Amino acid sequence: MIPIAVSLGIYFVGRGLTPDPNSSLFGARYDDAMVPKAQLGSALLGLALIQLLLATRMYGRLPGAKSSSRIVSTMYRLTGLVALPLIS
Repeated sequence: MIPIAVSLGIYFVGRGLTPDPNSSLFGARYDDAMVPKAQLGSALLGLALIQLLLATRMYGRLPGAKSSSRIVSTMYRLTGLVALPLIS
């Protein structure tokens, strides 16, 4: 029942929407949009690496590190919240 309702909702909402060929990404078109997209991708990759290091510290898998404190798990969650808008 839910898949049918979702399908009908997408159909009725999407019927009135037509793509605008004059729209742009970040006020830029074509090659001009590549620089901001690359910068967002680099920021997302950096945040993912930070989260990886924090996760290995939280679970005690980082060589030479003791068990983590509460601040490590808080920083892990905060970097995830910062990365969330970059994904969209």
